[in-house]
Amino acid sequence: MINQQDYRGIYIHIPFCKAKCNYCDFYSVPLADGDWLEKYTRGLAAEIQQRASSYDGQPIRTVYFGGGTPSLLTPAQIETILAKLDQAFGLHSPMEITMEANPATVDQKYLRDCRRAGINRLSLGVQSFIDRELHLLGRLHSARDSEEAVQAAFAAGFDNVNLDLIYGIPGQTTGDWEYNLHRAMALAPQHLSLYLLQLEPHTPLGRKVEAGQLYMLEDEEEYQLYRTSQELLAQKNYRQYEISNFALPGKECHHNLLYWDSREYIGLGAGAVSFINRVRFRNTARLEQYLQAAGDYPLNFWQGEILEEMDEEQRWVDAVILGLRTARGINLKDFYRRFGVDLHQKYAEVIQEMKTGGFMIIRDGYLRLTPSAYFISNQILARFIQ
Repeated sequence: MINQQDYRGIYIHIPFCKAKCNYCDFYSVPLADGDWLEKYTRGLAAEIQQRASSYDGQPIRTVYFGGGTPSLLTPAQIETILAKLDQAFGLHSPMEITMEANPATVDQKYLRDCRRAGINRLSLGVQSFIDRELHLLGRLHSARDSEEAVQAAFAAGFDNVNLDLIYGIPGQTTGDWEYNLHRAMALAPQHLSLYLLQLEPHTPLGRKVEAGQLYMLEDEEEYQLYRTSQELLAQKNYRQYEISNFALPGKECHHNLLYWDSREYIGLGAGAVSFINRVRFRNTARLEQYLQAAGDYPLNFWQGEILEEMDEEQRWVDAVILGLRTARGINLKDFYRRFGVDLHQKYAEVIQEMKTGGFMIIRDGYLRLTPSAYFISNQILARFIQ
C-alpha cells in the first residue's frame, strides 16, 4: 500500500484526439498528423528536464497519462517519456502508472506493449454500453468495441482496469442506466468511475440544450440513477471510496487519492495543471506555443496562467473540500497535525447541523459525509467555504 503522506504525483496531458466528443470541455485538438506525437514527446522530454532542475526531491509514486487520448501514443513514446521521468525524478516502487485509453484505439498487442513500456493501470473511456447514447455523446467507438477492449486488456496482463461511465445523458432512463451498470460489472473491471453529465454552454451538446433541442434530466431523476449505482455496485463488492468512484478492495486509484488528500502534483504537457507550494498553475494551452518552448532557451512552459495562489487559510479549506469527497473522510488528528486547525471546533455549528440532518458523522476520529449526502455534496461543502 502506498503511503499517502510522503509522495507527489505526475499528471501528463496528451491533448490529441481523433475527434472531439460532443460534451468535452478539456483542452484537446484533432490529431491531423502523426508526426505531432513525436514532436510532443520531445516537448515533454524537454519540460521534464526543466522541471527536474528545480525539483526538491519529494518522491514520485504515481504517474497518470490523461487527455485527450493518451492511447494514441506509441508504446515506444510511452517508454521514452517514462524513462525521462525516471532519469529526472526517480520513479520509486511501488509505482502506479495509469493511462487513459479510448476503446477504439487499442488491441491486445498494443496493450501488451504498453504494459512492457511501464503502464500498469488502464482507464478505458467506455462512457456507455448503448450505441445510441455513444452516438449522442460523439464517441467514435461502439459498445462492442468497449467489450473487446476490456477483454484485450485482461488478455494483455492488466489486473487493474477502470471503466468510465456517464449518467444523466439526455433521454437516459433508469432501465438504460441499469443496463450499462450490468454490462460493465459483467466484464469484471477492478474499478468504475461514474460521472454525471455536466455540460458547458459552448460544447456541441451544451448548445443543443440551450436551443431546446435536447433536455437534461431533472435533479430527482439524476439522483435516482446515482442511488441505483450505489445499490447495484455494492452488491458486487465494489466499495464506494469517493463520490464518483468505486473499486474492488485494494484497487482504489492512488493518483486520484492524491488529489483528494490535497497533496501536490506536477502537471506536464500543454494545458496541464500543477499544484506546488500553495499555487495551482496551468501550462500554456496553445499547442504550438508549447512545442516552441521545447526549442527555446531558457525553456518556458509556464506561459499559461496562475489559477490560484492560496494563503494559509485557503490551503486548509481546500483540503477540507477535497477530503470530504472521500468515503473515509478527514482524519481530524492528521488534519490538525498538517494545518494546526481543529475542524471540530472551527466548524462546530455547521458540523452539528449536518449531523442532525443525517448528512455527516464523526466516527473513529474521521469526519465524513454519509452516503445519502454524496449526491448533494456541493451544497454541503459550500458551507465550509463561507
